[in-house]
Amino acid sequence: MHVTTRRWIVVACGLALSLPAHSGPYFNPPSRLVGELAQASVRQLSEARITVIRMLTELDFGRVDRANELRRVALGQLNEAIGQFKQIQQKVSDKPIDVFKANNDREKQITIGFVEGLKRRQREVPKTERDLAALAVDITTEYAKTIAEAKLEGFPKQWEGVRQIILAEINLLSIGNLTSVVWTINEQ
Repeated sequence: MHVTTRRWIVVACGLALSLPAHSGPYFNPPSRLVGELAQASVRQLSEARITVIRMLTELDFGRVDRANELRRVALGQLNEAIGQFKQIQQKVSDKPIDVFKANNDREKQITIGFVEGLKRRQREVPKTERDLAALAVDITTEYAKTIAEAKLEGFPKQWEGVRQIILAEINLLSIGNLTSVVWTINEQ
């Protein structure tokens, strides 16, 4: 694997592991709201992310045709996840949520970081459960768009496309995990 790709994957994994373990990794709405659809959407997004990592690995080895095949598979998986997230968005209520609600100092830091991260990305702070669910649709759609538009020509010809995919992955992990934390805190 190319050194640059490895570094970015380490950054993404470190980010994911540094966030709280009591919430799910991707946008997890409470099962009481959407039942098995929540698990199915997270499973589908996980499969897509695994395919993207395989795609980047193939690109690292110079197998551009195989990387493009995996891109098509990943985009299909992401479209499925986006469809499931849209169903969740329709099923949840307009019940107000408090993104600043926290039970301890660690949760307070997390929720403040969530709001700051949204503002840096020029996103509205969610006010309802439906707004929070909409983040999954929007962020996953942006991730899919980045993957679809990236130029995959292999190293060192085209590192920018890979860089953009990895940055989108970090954004997906960060917002997804923090959304899960906000769901969890608001359920308590």
